[in-house]
Amino acid sequence: MIMVLKILEYCELDPQNCGSANDLLLETFRFENCHVRLLVLHIINRLVLRFGSFRKAIAKHFQEVILLGIGKKSSSDLPPPKNIQSIYKERFLEFFGTWYRKYSQDFQCLRTGYQYIRKNRKIAIPNVEAGINKGVQAPKKVVADMSKARRIAFLEEDINLKLGSIGPNLK
Repeated sequence: MIMVLKILEYCELDPQNCGSANDLLLETFRFENCHVRLLVLHIINRLVLRFGSFRKAIAKHFQEVILLGIGKKSSSDLPPPKNIQSIYKERFLEFFGTWYRKYSQDFQCLRTGYQYIRKNRKIAIPNVEAGINKGVQAPKKVVADMSKARRIAFLEEDINLKLGSIGPNLK
């Protein structure tokens, strides 16, 4: 926890420090140990959510981050220990879904990564799919990728939610 606070402090001092923090974290993220990667992933997530300059720095390496997060060809490519692998992958997909929902309009690498994970690797990203089903505003790229029937259902649900909130005022 102290390391996280020190890195956050370091990034707050000067946004240009985010590049150095990114390099340090990516070097550690490459370790062949899922437990270490999981700890670093939590730090990366906090920095992505907090600093635009960190998002810009990590965007240059996002392909590598995705491959380190889900494995190069399958989940069996993830390093030991085995009992942490599924937790690590699940947490990575959760964080990636959050990043995608919040920042995909600004970063092409997130949209490309989403397409790769979803279509090539056929992995569902929980935060994104759950957001669509709950009527949360989905990024335009996600809506465009849906089948026509799902788009209609999504739009009907969105309209019903809006009507529900203004319906009492119509009387």
